[in-house]
Amino acid sequence: MLNWGDLSILSFHATKAYSTIEGGAIICHTPKMKQKLDKLKSFGFDSETELSLLGSNAKMNEIQAAFGLASLGQIDDAIEKRQQVAEMYRKALADVNGIRYLDDLDDVRHNYSYFPVIVNEQEYGLSRDALYEKLRENNILARRYFYPLITEFDFYKKNNLTVQYNSDVAKGISDNVICLPMHHELNCDDINKIIAVLVSK
Repeated sequence: MLNWGDLSILSFHATKAYSTIEGGAIICHTPKMKQKLDKLKSFGFDSETELSLLGSNAKMNEIQAAFGLASLGQIDDAIEKRQQVAEMYRKALADVNGIRYLDDLDDVRHNYSYFPVIVNEQEYGLSRDALYEKLRENNILARRYFYPLITEFDFYKKNNLTVQYNSDVAKGISDNVICLPMHHELNCDDINKIIAVLVSK
């Protein structure tokens, strides 16, 4: 999986199944590429007194690294518990008109970082945004991830250096997706509360 393209980017953000609170990693394939990345993440320095690249401070700090190392031994258990949450969501939402979700793919090891659902307003009776507000009113913090599309920001629309794509499919998903709470410490009461709000319109 981490061999696609020249670089693979991993996020260790706090919302991920495996987290270092913030930060991530870049997987590269050649010593030359790693040397350049090491410079870029450390201000572009070659040594204490020489600089050859315009870099920034993108190094993971010691606290984040320690948190990540401490979490390594628990990640398999956390993923298993997240899978159980996903299965509870799927079972409860299987017959709810206007709510679609993703099934697991064969031969793929999922980490269950998110549980996105697509809301069809005509079938469900509420728009994605109305459902989002209803969940918030019940102190359930769902997220409209992947919204808005990055190409909808003025910086990209008005920047002639960015490539503009016309994707009705991506926009349709972006405008209708909501990610339900997903964490390995969600208990049955938490999940049932979330489901109750989703099934009662």
